[in-house]
Amino acid sequence: MFKVLFFGSFQNYSVQVLEKLLAAKNTIKVVGVITTPPRPAGREQLLKQTEVQTFAQKKQLAVLPLENLDRSPGELINLGKLEEVPDFIVVAGYGKLIPEHWLRFPKIAPINVHFSLLPDYPGRFPAEWALLTGETKTGVTIITMSTKFDQGEILTQREITIADLETRETLYKKLYDLGGDLAVETLPIFAEGKIKPISQDLERPHKYARQITRDDGFIPWDILITAVKGDPLQGETLQRVSLFKEIGQIKDITDQSLAILIERMLRAFDPWPGVWTLNQSGRGKATKEESRIKILKGHLEDRRLVIDWLQVEGRSPLSGKDALNFIAKLTQGSD
Repeated sequence: MFKVLFFGSFQNYSVQVLEKLLAAKNTIKVVGVITTPPRPAGREQLLKQTEVQTFAQKKQLAVLPLENLDRSPGELINLGKLEEVPDFIVVAGYGKLIPEHWLRFPKIAPINVHFSLLPDYPGRFPAEWALLTGETKTGVTIITMSTKFDQGEILTQREITIADLETRETLYKKLYDLGGDLAVETLPIFAEGKIKPISQDLERPHKYARQITRDDGFIPWDILITAVKGDPLQGETLQRVSLFKEIGQIKDITDQSLAILIERMLRAFDPWPGVWTLNQSGRGKATKEESRIKILKGHLEDRRLVIDWLQVEGRSPLSGKDALNFIAKLTQGSD
């Protein structure tokens, strides 16, 4: 029976891995959970604890919502916050760098469940970047942890296919389910010395899943309209939209249309940061508060972007013909 201290904070996705560990009762015992503390959420900015904390409390697990890991684990044991020294630390969607004094804590090893096929797409947003770049495959990598993000030795790796209309949410759900299963399989055989860790080839060029920002979701109005019309991608567009330029550095997109790139953004950036533009057509009656337009849903038709749902800031969402008519009116100058 291997004792595990679990780290995770990423919405319900981290809970999926924790559930898999708890279900492996014959080989794994979860002795504690560490997550991030409650944060203000919603319009009223009320404190909301992570879904990991809520789940752990329901399962009557020892849970520590820590702002940082400055305190040593030994000190927390002395204070009665942690019960015992684990065999493994297992991290899945924690989002923070684990300091060295914690990496030395487990008897066997600290383990990270990473949601890409390392060494490609290290970083906090691997599923988003896999979708943005049009990857057809991704997967999960179990690594030992080092003092640098996602650079530990590879223990096991498993690949999955990315479906044509995969979204950020559906892809993360698949990856975290797979990650939980792979972690449960890996811990016992690693402990028994049946896995030879493999160093990552960090010298070769690899794709990086950098942090996504709100501004990454912005598409200039005229470029959005070009995608709606189905016009091809131009070199000038790559220079104006830095996200497209970055994607082009990862994957050759010279044969891609603008519509394809924006449709991928819609799937990768839902629900956050979303895809949005500003009404800079000079037409319509957009006020300052209503000038921001969020593109909520869309699909491809013959390399054209068809907008299924949009929302002008301060107004109700528009769908179907209403959305198409709104775009047409602004484009043609009628109101």
